[in-house]
Amino acid sequence: MFNYERMAELIREKGIEQKTVAEAVGVSEQAVSYFVRGLKSPSIEVLSRIAKVLDVSAAELIKEA
Repeated sequence: MFNYERMAELIREKGIEQKTVAEAVGVSEQAVSYFVRGLKSPSIEVLSRIAKVLDVSAAELIKEA
């Protein structure tokens, strides 16, 4: 399950704007907003790209069940 809380935390910690994440990942700013609010989960491919932008492993953006 996608850990939207961790994604939001990393964006804040790194001082990155959602717009910057969206552009780097290739999705809309609205999509990133949905991800950080937990309204939608990214695909595995997008999750992998988000992890690269945030300089973490994809596993760090996944909650344990």
